[in-house]
Amino acid sequence: MRKIILNILPFIFFLIQLSNAKDYQWPLKINNGYSGSFMEYRTGHFHGGYDIRTFQKNGYPVYAPTNGELIKISSKKRGSGLSLYLKANDGNQLLFLHLSKLGDQTYDIFKKRAELKGRFFGAYKLPKPIKVKQGDLIAYTGESGAGFPHLHFEIRDKFGYTINPAHITKFPKKDYNLPKIKNISFMPLKGSQVNFSCAKQRFRFVKTKKGVFTLKKVIHFSGSFHMNILAFDISDSGRNVAPSSISFTIDKEKVFCLKFEKFSWAQHNELGFVYDLSLSSSSFPYYNLFFQKGFNLEKLQKNFSEYLKNLSYGKHQLTITLKDKDNNQSKANITLFKHPKNNLEVKSHLFENNNLIIQFNNEKIPLPSKLAIKIFNVNNKIINSGDVGLQEELKDNLITLRGLDNRARKVKIQFIYDNIIYKTIIYNLIPKKYEQKLHNNLFAYNNFIRYVLNNNNISSVELNDELSLTTQSMMKGKKKFIEIEGEFLNQGINSIKLDDNNYIKFNIIKLIPLKINNYKMDNFSVYFAKKSVKENKLMLVKKFKIKSSYPSNGSAYSLEPASLPFLDAVDVSFKAKLKEPYKWGIFKKYHRGKIWWYCYTRYNPTNSTYYCRLRNGGDFALLKDIYKPKILIQTIGTNSFKTIKGLRVIITDKGKGVNDNTIKVKINKKSFKDFFYDHDHKSLVIWKNKKFKKGKNTIFVSVYDKAKNYSSKTIVLNLK
Repeated sequence: MRKIILNILPFIFFLIQLSNAKDYQWPLKINNGYSGSFMEYRTGHFHGGYDIRTFQKNGYPVYAPTNGELIKISSKKRGSGLSLYLKANDGNQLLFLHLSKLGDQTYDIFKKRAELKGRFFGAYKLPKPIKVKQGDLIAYTGESGAGFPHLHFEIRDKFGYTINPAHITKFPKKDYNLPKIKNISFMPLKGSQVNFSCAKQRFRFVKTKKGVFTLKKVIHFSGSFHMNILAFDISDSGRNVAPSSISFTIDKEKVFCLKFEKFSWAQHNELGFVYDLSLSSSSFPYYNLFFQKGFNLEKLQKNFSEYLKNLSYGKHQLTITLKDKDNNQSKANITLFKHPKNNLEVKSHLFENNNLIIQFNNEKIPLPSKLAIKIFNVNNKIINSGDVGLQEELKDNLITLRGLDNRARKVKIQFIYDNIIYKTIIYNLIPKKYEQKLHNNLFAYNNFIRYVLNNNNISSVELNDELSLTTQSMMKGKKKFIEIEGEFLNQGINSIKLDDNNYIKFNIIKLIPLKINNYKMDNFSVYFAKKSVKENKLMLVKKFKIKSSYPSNGSAYSLEPASLPFLDAVDVSFKAKLKEPYKWGIFKKYHRGKIWWYCYTRYNPTNSTYYCRLRNGGDFALLKDIYKPKILIQTIGTNSFKTIKGLRVIITDKGKGVNDNTIKVKINKKSFKDFFYDHDHKSLVIWKNKKFKKGKNTIFVSVYDKAKNYSSKTIVLNLK
């Protein structure tokens, strides 16, 4: 009997732990849902908690979720705004941000500190912790530092990790919304193909039933690839938010697992491993589904490229699973078909008596295949064409084409499997003295660097991680693809001629861990710190002509691939002596759009150099901000003195950004200062106050941007 009791005690203890797992209460007694979740994508960092909605109002009481002590207050103009820190008895630290007012326990302390140091005095540790019990009123919700009313609720453990509040906090109601999985992208690595192409490809999922998404197309591949997905959870308020976990299996074996449980301050640097930084936004996140060295947040640490290489040939089932905090889950099913790497080439040919006999090498042809054959004359015009169906293996790998025109000089054979062209062979039937001249445009298609040209201007480029290059020139629709051969790079060539007057200058940087890498091209420089990468990487640097509505200092420069994340300091700089240097800054263009976005730029007047720090690559240029800010004033509520709630002022700037220290607001010619400008939502709110009156009201707003461009707006508001 004693033995039985001892055996069940650990189980009883586990049940007790489970029942107390969510012993924090919700900090509000209202329920308007949440609009932001844990570890969501934010520019440059992970979101650290939950953004709790407050019906677009301020002043709701905030209650202590658990027993503990109030230990710190903070007041900042931007960011967290007015904040309160509670140390729980279990050692966790709870943060409440964007408050409008503190509770009675700390209000007098805040007031004295503000009188001594000014309203925005920063962080202040209380001289003596103040004990509170679960359910005590400790503050009031607001919008300080944020620009719109909500409460940011965050939890940090005693080791300094930011942890997911959903794991230990009782939410007011269960969320029944299922995550959504929209599309998936495949990026073949060196010497690999997806659907018989080396180019990056994106496919859209189809919802087949509740919580199940399917890719109807079979994904054929050889070699290895990386992939990312556009996916998100739906919050109880209908907003796109981050899920609780993302994982995938191949044939039911777990290959990748990312759980949104906790992260340290240093792991903000892994933002580019979780998200594709060249594509993601807070509402539409693209998640990378592969492990890289330095990606410590991923649980399984399996090298996906090696896993694919070791996978057997044939059909496999890939299943992606997203779960939310309430264990709602959605799955995406993808059928993979692995082929051997296709090295099919022409071994020899015999062209006589109007018959062409072609012998291929010993590479196997996937069956059933179709061969689309075209025969060209010396002027590159088609003189014969037709299709050949292959249901069984070729004997001795030979095919014979009979009754060809004597003028035949070139044959093009496209191998088609499952309606996809997986191989194109172009073979010349001309005297050997002409072969070399033609062959320069006929290298095997094996992507490493691919320029996509429109009218000889490079519009995009793709670069894989492997350490070799190949070349090809071909036509596809109206776009021309040009690739650069690695052997040329080894000979020191660093430009390619597109036509008689147009050269594109480029170079390859090899990034090595624990080594500082400096690179310079003209007035453009890049500095990579020792820990910017964890494994050898290649980056392409290219110079190209800029197209922008801003005045520029010359050419733009690109760092590719744009999705490559950096774990430590990487700085780009431009050196230029310019008039009005405060109007100039470094701008970045993402490949998903045509807009140039300002990067925070530091200027050193002693050497006339502009600097900015990077998280990932992209296109960069030194541009002059000449555009004035735009001001839009909207009423909140109706135009009635009784029912109007206030005004929302939206201030946007397409250049270096709004200088919120210069914003001036006047209501009926009287200065008004009780507002916060939110840089994320680009707005401020003027709540109804004593300066409003019945009848005619004049509202005046003025502002400078960070390039000292001035703008102002006046509206007349009639309140009945």
